[in-house]
Amino acid sequence: MTTLIVATLMWVHILAVAGWMGGTVYEILVYFPLMKALPVEAKKTAFLTSFRIFPLYYLTFGTLTIASGALLFIMMGGSLDLSSLWNLLVIAGGLVGLGVWTLARIADWVMAPKLMRGVEHGSFPQMKQLMLGGVLVLVLLLIAFTLMVTAALL
Repeated sequence: MTTLIVATLMWVHILAVAGWMGGTVYEILVYFPLMKALPVEAKKTAFLTSFRIFPLYYLTFGTLTIASGALLFIMMGGSLDLSSLWNLLVIAGGLVGLGVWTLARIADWVMAPKLMRGVEHGSFPQMKQLMLGGVLVLVLLLIAFTLMVTAALL
């Protein structure tokens, strides 16, 4: 039974990571370039629609990633003993992921009112900041991913 639970958690974790990172890649490679090309009125509609969806999407996949990862760490006998390379890599990767999740929540909370006021008036001054934030999130997620994959290969 424990093996089935661990296997299920692994799949949940892998799919949640794919959703979190995949959404970030989509945002950087498709969404932001598309937004630049749209006329102001279409950009406003698209932004207001997507701004309701994206934070919930990232909150869901980020939370699933962190929660399933923490449960896997516990179920696979992880400890805070940093003399073990596996523990060290998993803890470091988890902390990077948790840091990204936390910073993204703070950014959403701080930037949301400014973004909505700007969009309602047809201006998008924070679009470049959002794009750079997305790139930073992706780089940090790739670091966490690399740490975790390295631990999995041990």
